[in-house]
Amino acid sequence: MLGYGPDELVGLPLPRLHPPESLGMAREQFDRDARGDQSNVQNMPMLTKDGRVLYADLSGSPVDIGGQRYLLGAFRDASERRRAEAGLAEQLEELRRWHDATLGREQRILELKHEVNALLGQAGQPPHYPSAKSPDPKEE
Repeated sequence: MLGYGPDELVGLPLPRLHPPESLGMAREQFDRDARGDQSNVQNMPMLTKDGRVLYADLSGSPVDIGGQRYLLGAFRDASERRRAEAGLAEQLEELRRWHDATLGREQRILELKHEVNALLGQAGQPPHYPSAKSPDPKEE
């Protein structure tokens, strides 16, 4: 995922694995995992071997192997999930825009029907929208 071989990752310092702006967050997570506070982190910025940033979901915990304590980390590329979430956020925003654009539309249409019926009544013609009762009982 990061472009390193298994033997290259062992002992690699955190600044080689995380961009400078996320080093603090990475160190905090590393310390929590080393203490055994199991947790999962989403969208951790990671540096690939060639310097690109990708986002990973990760979890870690200490393990004892042959009397030596190690921190075992599991990383999963979060690119697909992030793309899906961005698509859903885009769709949600579009739905919100449509909701805002149509909010109150039915009430406004009913008001317009009343206005048309009232104007037709003033002109001595029958209402064009008989289903739209007048909001003012005096006009009926």
